[in-house]
Amino acid sequence: PFLLQPTLACYNRRRLPRPPQRLEDLPRLAARGHTLGLPLTMAELLWTATGFQAQPPLFRMLEPSSQGGQGTKVVTIDRLGKDGVVAWLHWLYRSNVEPNLIYVDDANELINRLEARQLDWISCQAPAIPRLRRKLGADLAVDLLPAGPDGRPARSLTRLQVLSFGRDSNAQQRKIAEAFTLFILNDFSQSNLMARAIGNLPVNQNVVIPVKESRDLEVMKRSLASAIVPSFRQGVRLIQLAEPLHLLLKQDVYGQEGPEQVYAQLEALGQGGSAPDDRAGVGPQAAAP
Repeated sequence: PFLLQPTLACYNRRRLPRPPQRLEDLPRLAARGHTLGLPLTMAELLWTATGFQAQPPLFRMLEPSSQGGQGTKVVTIDRLGKDGVVAWLHWLYRSNVEPNLIYVDDANELINRLEARQLDWISCQAPAIPRLRRKLGADLAVDLLPAGPDGRPARSLTRLQVLSFGRDSNAQQRKIAEAFTLFILNDFSQSNLMARAIGNLPVNQNVVIPVKESRDLEVMKRSLASAIVPSFRQGVRLIQLAEPLHLLLKQDVYGQEGPEQVYAQLEALGQGGSAPDDRAGVGPQAAAP
């Protein structure tokens, strides 16, 4: 890893002077006429599970398979863990009842809608800040994601920009690649990357983040303090299961399956079961302009 990309809340300060501070503020603000958006992708939506204590059991359910002698995987989720996941799934479904709280397929669609001023508030990856600022100018503001019902800071997934070494390099090529890696990880290069690649933070902990000079950097640093940096295997697993997890979230949010049924399918998916069917009866918000 050589750069970190925190997840934030991006919003139009002209339309929404005070952003939501707690998860329960989202449907409340939507009921007052503000338009808010969330993505139906597990990696981008996982922060909403923080206050339900649902993240640890979700990660255990989705861990890469540990094959035993019979080719099976045993995942033990205690009752408290299951209750947390089901409570989170209930919240997702109930929140969709509010028409102004809009779920879309992916984070890029949220950015498009905030740019077009169709939404007042979204969750967003920090590298989207320059793009949004070009469109919204001084109207763009960033903040931490809302805390959970228990008041704990949201724990979002932080993306990593990484370098990888090719398998077919000769000794000289590998030596050059290692030298380049050490160069971009030194204090000067990391500081320069942070300044030029807006929305990224350095992995080199010796680099001082100038939070007093930039509100954006201050929020990014605070987000990172409570964030989850997934392991390589966890990140790969989320990518591998992205599509079936997306379908399960849609089924839950639009009421095609109840939270208990979605939980059972999540558990089966984690144990190597089949992906859910992509049913046609998706709620009206999925097709909203």
